Amino acid sequence: MKYLFFNLIFLFAIFVFLSSQILVVQSSASTSISFTVNNSAPVASNVAVTNAVAGNVNLTAGTTTTTTVTFTVTDNNGCEEIDAGSPDTDAIFYRTNVSGGIACTPDNANCYNMSCTQDGGSCTAGGADLTATYTCTSAVQFYADPTDAGSTYSATTWTAGVTPADGAGAGSADTSTTVEVVSLTSLSVTSTIAYDTLALNANTGTTDETTVVTNTGNRAIDAQVGGYGTSTGDDKALTCTVGSVGVAYEKYSIVASTAYASKTALPADDVPDTITLNLAVGASSTDDVYWGMGLPESGAGVSCSGHVVFTAVNYVAQGQQTAGPLSPGTAAEDTSVGDVSWYEIDNIKVNDTNYSITNSYSGISYYIKATNFGFNIPTDATVDGILMEVRRKGNGSDPGDYWKDYSVKIVKADGSIGTTNKADTVTHWGDFAYVSYGSSSDKWGETWTASNINDSDFGVVFSGEGFFGEYGTNGYVDHIRITVYYTE
Repeated sequence: MKYLFFNLIFLFAIFVFLSSQILVVQSSASTSISFTVNNSAPVASNVAVTNAVAGNVNLTAGTTTTTTVTFTVTDNNGCEEIDAGSPDTDAIFYRTNVSGGIACTPDNANCYNMSCTQDGGSCTAGGADLTATYTCTSAVQFYADPTDAGSTYSATTWTAGVTPADGAGAGSADTSTTVEVVSLTSLSVTSTIAYDTLALNANTGTTDETTVVTNTGNRAIDAQVGGYGTSTGDDKALTCTVGSVGVAYEKYSIVASTAYASKTALPADDVPDTITLNLAVGASSTDDVYWGMGLPESGAGVSCSGHVVFTAVNYVAQGQQTAGPLSPGTAAEDTSVGDVSWYEIDNIKVNDTNYSITNSYSGISYYIKATNFGFNIPTDATVDGILMEVRRKGNGSDPGDYWKDYSVKIVKADGSIGTTNKADTVTHWGDFAYVSYGSSSDKWGETWTASNINDSDFGVVFSGEGFFGEYGTNGYVDHIRITVYYTE
């Protein structure tokens, strides 16, 4: 009995001890926890040059063109961390091979700092949203370096370089997006040549009327000149109240105070002369052309007026020769592209008041195929480049009524159509004017021999695309001509 009583007391003691331990476990306490989240570097993606069409940026003659770059920045710490420090996210638009690359020194010819803003509403606060989008713009000058075929920098491109940044600073640059800046061959010229009163059978002697030619593009240029009285190709310099004055009575020189007899007679506008100016590229590159006028013994009276047409062409290097511009001997319709036909297609052989016209306000036209230009360049000549010019029109009274280029390609000596498309698929056709494709150093992606050029099957194909707005408008082509540049 004694032992049993002792055991019970012992067990009770153990129970009490265990119960006290359980009570300790059931009490509570707190402690502070802190740590630092490592910075995740921001990453740029989806970089796009939004004003580029098919990878090409087209500039505007004599002024700036707004170039726009858009992209996305991702920061795994949250989009609120983007641009939380210094520097901010930025973008540079630059010629890819320019000195310094994305770190280039700003220069209107080849390097532009862009103005960037984060798109409103693209980042939601709270940490769950990791991305923000950006839009950057820059006003690119008309003389920015071209990089397309035939230009000095044809071996390179332009890059839209983007450097994202967050609270820890700049991340890695994205320089993967490239585009071409397209050659712009363009000029402006004094709008009026105002001669003093002149007697019949007299001329202006050494007195000059001066026109100032300004390069408004990004290629070194010469100028083609030709004249007409009332309508293109009429072989007149002036149309008068009574009679007219032949085009050769108007003369020009690039040397001031040259005697009238020693000046060069102006040709008709459909067979222009090329004046070698070699106008450089830049903000203000100009040269003067000096003009004189003579009158016949009879056949003109009272008041007279006429037109001189200036056309920019790419400068031709010394030693290079030209053949043309020549007109096609054969014009035909090629149905390998489009579904809209042309009326009176033979009218494209001559620059006059007769033209070929589409039979629809909208759609893609068939090709106009112009061949048999009658070239006869020397058999040992090296072909340097091909310039094709089209005189076309396609503007309507409503902004939605217009035509634009669809396809402009070379036709090879075997009759096949080349692959390089020179179409300007952005610009709406305006009133009748010559538009140039190719240049003195542009071979249209082909290899040429003299016999290829001289072949009757050599030529071009031209197709447009029409858009119907409120009233509609037809597409018109008046003339196609080709100039070939070569050296011996």
